[in-house]
Amino acid sequence: MNDQWDVFHGQLNSGLARVYVRCRAGDCQWIRGHVRGPFTIGQTIPHSVELKSCGDGLYEALVFDPVSWAPGHGTWYQVTWETQSADQVSTQQMQLGLKHLGVREAELMWEAQPYQLRGRLMNADAARDWSGWLESGEVPFFDHLSAEELQTATEMGVPVGLSLSDITDGFALLSDAAAWPATCFVLSANLRGGEPLKQRYPNLIFIQDIRNGETALDWVDAVACEAGSEAGLPRMTLV
Repeated sequence: MNDQWDVFHGQLNSGLARVYVRCRAGDCQWIRGHVRGPFTIGQTIPHSVELKSCGDGLYEALVFDPVSWAPGHGTWYQVTWETQSADQVSTQQMQLGLKHLGVREAELMWEAQPYQLRGRLMNADAARDWSGWLESGEVPFFDHLSAEELQTATEMGVPVGLSLSDITDGFALLSDAAAWPATCFVLSANLRGGEPLKQRYPNLIFIQDIRNGETALDWVDAVACEAGSEAGLPRMTLV
């Protein structure tokens, strides 16, 4: 993902999704942009919606009757925008999955239903068993996946997680992974200093690994711990 831009969604229900492109630089020289979709491996009839300025470098598109991305349902939207620098026009694109994924009353929810997150830490050379993970309901956590692998997971509707030893050393990895709808979760034992990332990637679930007795930070979404819930936060089970 271009470090100058953030792409995310806000309000999401069966009738409406609010999709945003945000410029984090001073003058981004915006020309135009649109959101097109939904797309899936099966047959769809995509529609295009214009991104309009909300001021202060924020652009919004109202997508009516949105189709969400969920396990087993690899549906996404293509966000495209153009900017100008001197005489050069640049076109940028990103896939966006609209996810009914979040935390409500200390419980992870997906598609308005309680979601039991069972994560599995994977080695880099582990086989990519996309169909098996989808069938088992387990979420594989990797320290890196290629763009081709993330595209496959996105199209198949397979949620994946990014496991980082230190969040401050993983900015580039996170930026690349967050550009794909399949990336849903971020796990790290060291999330100190990472709070701005939650603002930049509001559609990701940040999980703090506190199995060694650390205290959960007040901004994380969930924890990975041995038993029970910590400070009223949802708990991820590692299998």
